[in-house]
Amino acid sequence: MRLAFYIALGFLLLGRMTGASGQEPGLTELRIAMDPRNPPYTYIDEDGTFSGSDAEIANALCAEIRARCKLVPIPFARSIAALEDRSADAIISDMTVTQERERLVDFTDVYRNATNRFVARRNAGLDTSPQGLAGKKLGVKRNTVHDRYVTDKYGATAMIRRYSDLGEVFVDLALGRNDAVLAEVAPARASFLQTPLGADYEFVGPELNLTSPIRAL
Repeated sequence: MRLAFYIALGFLLLGRMTGASGQEPGLTELRIAMDPRNPPYTYIDEDGTFSGSDAEIANALCAEIRARCKLVPIPFARSIAALEDRSADAIISDMTVTQERERLVDFTDVYRNATNRFVARRNAGLDTSPQGLAGKKLGVKRNTVHDRYVTDKYGATAMIRRYSDLGEVFVDLALGRNDAVLAEVAPARASFLQTPLGADYEFVGPELNLTSPIRAL
């Protein structure tokens, strides 16, 4: 299943971004929340600057609206809270639309499609059905659609282990503390499967339907 990803914008931002020039005189800086550990979409280079496709989108957006932007490293699980407490004005951080999120923030149109699968040790023969994962330890990134999916489908029979950082989820998979990890394909590949740590692991099971399409506002 391919999922649509959106840019989430706080109502505070939408209220301030007015005028024909695309920038209200009082808006001197646009703070964009980005997860610093979500390659290939967002990550911090050795020189301390953001890189990745979402960082490129953020910079292009800022150039288009002629705003001075600051990319703020905020873990994904706290990104909406950052809008609410006004420590950020917008989110560009690999976020799918859900009904719960749509009640809290506004969204732009789709800007990327993504696929999602389980990762497990190669040739383990892991069955990803609820019966096959009964008693298994499943790692997910906290407050994501993956978290919600495994909680709803496997929570009654499997142990769900939640993390703030996707890299930590995969480290524990390699150490045997997780039996499988559910994640988006591109970050799983970039941050684990294409590294020495993930050499003995692979995608297992089918692509998963994690959410129903929801119209962006």
